[in-house]
Amino acid sequence: MLLDIAAERGITLIDALFDVLHDDRFETLCVMHSMSEDDVENLMVWRRTMIGSDGLFAPGGRMAHPRCYGTFPRFLGRYARDKALLPPEEAIRKITAMPAAVYGLSTKGLIRVGMDADLTLFDEKALIDNADYQNFNAKNSGIAKVFVNGTVVVEDNLYNGRMPGRLLRK
Repeated sequence: MLLDIAAERGITLIDALFDVLHDDRFETLCVMHSMSEDDVENLMVWRRTMIGSDGLFAPGGRMAHPRCYGTFPRFLGRYARDKALLPPEEAIRKITAMPAAVYGLSTKGLIRVGMDADLTLFDEKALIDNADYQNFNAKNSGIAKVFVNGTVVVEDNLYNGRMPGRLLRK
């Protein structure tokens, strides 16, 4: 497609890329289906794999990857629960305590006195992501509450607008 745009406009490929990005105010999304589901599943259970998301979304944007909102519900619901690839405790460790330890975030990742009160309360049987490429911001199911620094920010899958978090630098 970029080659076609460049040819039509008589410009270089890189100029066509920047024109497209500029014209849609940097809301262009590139989705490449190049991963094997078997490979993804094998990586998820490897003892050194942490689970995270690189999903970005600009408020008011028209498009984002479905995992922007649903990475962790998908991991816990589809892979840990439904496919039973790993026990729930190990799945939760891979998204909480393990990354906190690796990145030296000493007040994150565990439920313990003196730790930041960042908690997600969810129904293990109902937790799942609902987003797809047509409806990228569909709400997840099964999330009762989310606390950030002890403040409720999500109740019954609804974000309340509070932002008690802080930028973490390491």
